[in-house]
Parts: sequence; structure tokens; C-alpha cells
Amino acid sequence: DLSTTAESNSPTGSDSPSQIDNYIRSHASIIRQVSDAKADLTDIIDYSASSGSSLVGFLQSGTGAVATTVQAKLRESVSVKDFGAVGDGVADDTVAIQSAIDAGKTYLTTTSGREIYFPPGRYKVTTIDLTACHGVHLVGAGAYATEIFTSGTNQVIKAIGSSSAPLNKAGVKNMTIRGGGKANTSAHGIDLQWANTCYLENLVFFGCRNALNLAHQWQTYLTNISVHGGGADQSYIGVFMDATDLTYIDNAVIASGVVVQSTSGYGFRIINGQGSKFVNCEAGGNPMVYAWYIGDPPSGTVPCQWLHISNCLGDSTTGTTWLIRQGTASELSQIQISNCWAGNGDKGFYLDGLSYSALTNLLSVGHASSAIVLNQCAYVTVSNSVFKTCNENLSVGVYDIALQSSTYCTINGCTSEPLIAGKSLVETGSSNTNTIYGNNLFQGMTLIGANTQAFRNIAAKTENKGQIDLLSGTTSIVVSHGLVVTPDLSCISVTPKTGIGLAKSYWITTPTATTFTINVDANPGANIGFCWNIVLSKTQ
Repeated sequence: DLSTTAESNSPTGSDSPSQIDNYIRSHASIIRQVSDAKADLTDIIDYSASSGSSLVGFLQSGTGAVATTVQAKLRESVSVKDFGAVGDGVADDTVAIQSAIDAGKTYLTTTSGREIYFPPGRYKVTTIDLTACHGVHLVGAGAYATEIFTSGTNQVIKAIGSSSAPLNKAGVKNMTIRGGGKANTSAHGIDLQWANTCYLENLVFFGCRNALNLAHQWQTYLTNISVHGGGADQSYIGVFMDATDLTYIDNAVIASGVVVQSTSGYGFRIINGQGSKFVNCEAGGNPMVYAWYIGDPPSGTVPCQWLHISNCLGDSTTGTTWLIRQGTASELSQIQISNCWAGNGDKGFYLDGLSYSALTNLLSVGHASSAIVLNQCAYVTVSNSVFKTCNENLSVGVYDIALQSSTYCTINGCTSEPLIAGKSLVETGSSNTNTIYGNNLFQGMTLIGANTQAFRNIAAKTENKGQIDLLSGTTSIVVSHGLVVTPDLSCISVTPKTGIGLAKSYWITTPTATTFTINVDANPGANIGFCWNIVLSKTQ
């Protein structure tokens, strides 16, 4: 300790001149030692903010931990506040946030960037651009802790690449995104086009044209997303999926836990969804028009196929709850819908131009009109489904299950509640070659297709048989057939068990919904036993 040494050698009043002279010389030596030591320390430590942390070591606890520096540890993630973002809802943080993103995207390679953290706060922006920001992850402190909102009418976050330069492995999560108003056609929450293995997770949206505006996605994950709000916070569409380049029609997303409530347009608008999967998603709430609107491109011939939708809900809409329509699309096919609900709309499911598809375990409840309509469909199966309290307006010509000019379709294992005003099932138009079997159709059905097959349907019985005796002294007998529909004469066969006695011929007349009559041309002179059988080709 140089200061202690100097103090111990301080002169006193009794020291001789030579002693004082020795003290001065020794003190000068101490001053030089202190000066040299300070210079050495200055060479070792730079206390400036830019580089001081690079000289401080950091070692994680635990066996095998590798030593690094505090600077390297802190730079594992980037905060937008490192670049001057304020997050007070007043200052425009666009430049600061974009600077943080630009720093993050150059971290490693074209497929691996770094996390950009948004501490709690409200960040005002014009538009954040993630184009070419491969591997960059925008991460908030929570859906209601971090909010990004736009001061303009464009997208809040956008990444619009191309077929040759899609965005790779980027993501946005844990924040609220507030758009520039549903009336502004470009005011999307996240506008993501041409993306490969990206993700959007734990997000809440308000006031957007399309909360998610998606096109040309390859395995993009949508997880735990909510779109809701009223008034200025109301959005127009929750999830919009399009194809902007008809050369490339892929638009595959994997969506789970996406909830869209009370938008003024649609919940899910899927023009193109090649190979997409939706699980545990829902949409509904007035004034929403369609909860699920699939296919029907406004222009062009984009195919819509290979969709898988499971355990999803559509409810409380002003129009059809599930509208699946071919329109000008070149193809609407190979769509699988299972374990899904439709409630409280105009119609439950309206399938228009759908082919080679399967719908199973549906529940369609409380609609003003039909539970399910197949219009100009082919090779579509509807099975194991329940249709309850539909046709609430008691409209004439409305049915629980309607096949309109549809062919080669199958209705199997379905139950129609007996309280509807019209028939449980009807064929109209050019419907033919359909198969209707094993259903509970309590209001009966009307089939017009010459090659349509209907059998084993409870309460709309399509076949029956029995035996009856025409007594001696009579020339006719009325048979109760028990079908509750009027069979054509061609559907009834009658055969005498042994002969017809003195009579020479027999025939059938007057079929009704409950009976028909067997006639002979003369008193047979003895009782005649007849076997009868009915197999309906059409049920009316």
C-alpha cells in the first residue's frame, strides 16, 4: 500500500535537513509508482459502455459450463430499446425497431438470425418490415403486455418475398397487434407472403382489415391466436389465405387454437389452402357473415384441395356458417372435415361444387334454413352426423339434408330431428346415383334419382314384406304395408303361395302411403294365401 508507506515515512519537527531531503526523494518515487500502476490499470480496463462488458467474464453454474464474457451473453438477444425504442405509445419507434431487426438479421446466416425482444409497452410504428429477415424472431413480453400499433393505414408487420426468395424460419409471438382499421384495405395485422417454416404464436389482434393476410405458405404454424374487438377495434377477416401467383398454389399452414370473434366479414377465408390443417379453431358472433368460407376465388382458377379441418366450430353468423364453394376455382376437392360444429346461422353447411370429400361427425344446430346442402356435388360422403332444430323459419321447401343436382354422394348414419317443418332429406334437380342408408330420417324423404339407392333408414322405411289371405267369396284384400310413403306399383311384388283357385288372374291397385290392394278377377272359391314384398327405388 503506497499511501501507507508514504504516511509512515512523513517527516517530523525533530528531523534533520538530511532526513527531510531523504523523505522528499522517497515520496517522489512513490508518486512515480502510483502513476505507473494507474497506467497499467487503464491499459487493462476500459470503463466505456461500448466495450467494458467485453472484458468482464461470465461462467454459468453447472458442470461443463463454458466461460464467456458478459458482452457475449447479453448479445444473445436484442431489445428494441437497445436501439432507442421508447414504447410509450407516443413516440414513433419505427426506425429504432427496424434498426434492431436489421442488426438481428445479420447475426449469423441467411437462415438463422436472433431474437428481437419487445419489453412491456406500446410501440407506435408505421410498418415493420421482416422481408429477408431469416431466422429473426419478434418476441414480446406477453399478449397484453407488449402492443405494436400502426399510426398509418398499411400493414403493422409485413414480409412479402417471392418464390425465389421466401422468408425462412422467422416468427412473431407474445404480443398484441393493433391495425389501422378494417375499412383500410391494406391495414393488415401481419402480411406474410412467401414464407417457409415460419410461425405466429400467442398473438391478439384488433382493428385490422385481415388480422393474418397469408399467401404461399410452406408449413407456417399458427398457434393460440385471437382476433376480437368491437367498434374501432373490430376487424374484417380473421385469417385470409390467398394465392397471388397462380404458378405456385401452395398455401399450407398448421393452425391450432385460432379464435376469431365478431368480425364484420368472415372468420376464416380460405381461397387456397393446399394441404393446410386446422385443429381446435373457431369463429363466430354477429355481425360475422360466414364463420368458414372456403374456395370461391374472386377471380382466376386457383384450386382448393387437401384441406383437413378437425374439432373446429362455427357459430352465430348472419349467413351460412360453413360455406364451401367452388366458384371459378379449377378444383374444390379432397377436403376432410370431422368433429365440427355449425350453429345458429342461415344454413349450417353449404357445399357447392365439392367433390371427392368426406364430412363426418358433424353437429349442425339451430339454423334458420337447412342443416346441410350438397349442391352440384359428386363423390361426397356425409356420415355419423346429427342435425337438430333446423328450419327454424318453418319455410316451405326447406329440408335438413338437401341434395341438389348431386351425384354419387353417400349419406350414412345421420340423424335428423323429427321436429323440422319439411322432409328430413330430399333429392332435387338432376340428383341421381346417390346412396342413402342407415339414417334416422324421422320426417321421411323424397328421392328422384332412378339409380339412387335407399335402404335401412329408420322412420323412412324403404322396404317391407308379409303374407295375407284373400278370403273365399271376396275378390280383393287391402294390405297395410307400413312404409309411411306411397310406393310405385313397379316396386310391389305379389305371389300366390299355392294358386288362385277359380280365379284366372290377380293384380295390384290403389297404393297409398299406408296400403295397397290385391285383386282377383273372380271368386276363388277358397282362401288364397299371397306373399307380398316392397323394395322402393324412390321414396316420396
